[in-house]
Amino acid sequence: MNMSRKNTFLFGLMLVFIIGLLFIYENSDFKITLLNYTLKKSAELEIREKKPSPPIKKRIIAPVKKEIEILQNKRILLAGDSEAGSIVYEIQKYAVLNGHNLCRTIIWNSASDNTYANTDTLKNNIQRFKPEYIIFVIGLNQVFQKYFDNTKTSIQKILEEFKDIPYTWVGPANWVKDNGINQVYQENIDSGAFFLSGNLILERGTDGRHPSTSGSKKWVDSICYFLTNKAKYRIKMEKIDTAFKRPRLNMLNLTVKSN
Repeated sequence: MNMSRKNTFLFGLMLVFIIGLLFIYENSDFKITLLNYTLKKSAELEIREKKPSPPIKKRIIAPVKKEIEILQNKRILLAGDSEAGSIVYEIQKYAVLNGHNLCRTIIWNSASDNTYANTDTLKNNIQRFKPEYIIFVIGLNQVFQKYFDNTKTSIQKILEEFKDIPYTWVGPANWVKDNGINQVYQENIDSGAFFLSGNLILERGTDGRHPSTSGSKKWVDSICYFLTNKAKYRIKMEKIDTAFKRPRLNMLNLTVKSN
């Protein structure tokens, strides 16, 4: 190879090397500064330079609110101990003015949950009157109870009698602090199907135990607000103050026989 061809080859090789460096520089993220002069990149490269990706917009899906059914125009069974008798007339008023039928009331004086669990009274009345909602009021005679194995069994037996009928279990309106009966009810009854009455401050009647007439009205107001707005099985029991014709109560009145 003569000198002229050799020089031409070396020049071409150097030119390719320089072009390669420029290509690498243009496609890199760094810049060269010499004597306060920055070697500029081409406009085409400026466009191609890496830019932060725009944030991905997440699609926000609003949660679908499940509409809670509020039962209307139902046949109601009210059952329980003597405190059921304290509230029966106010419950009947709420029921009638809201379009329901208090089809049967069982007032069992001195009864406990065990009383109902170990007789067929509840079963027979459910079969006969076919209620579509049950309000069960119990526990007044159990505020001093300390052992609860029988009560837990009784709760399950009573709920089995309810079958698939919507219900609310109303605990006792304590006149003294109980020894755990309300806690046992809360822990063994469907969440949202138990109404705690023990924390209400109610005026008492002459016996000091049962709510007075005004105390019973306040109690029923609280129960029916719960039934309409908070219960697991909601039923329309709104407060309506108006005159109405009171139907005759279909009531079974019992008393536990003392030994």
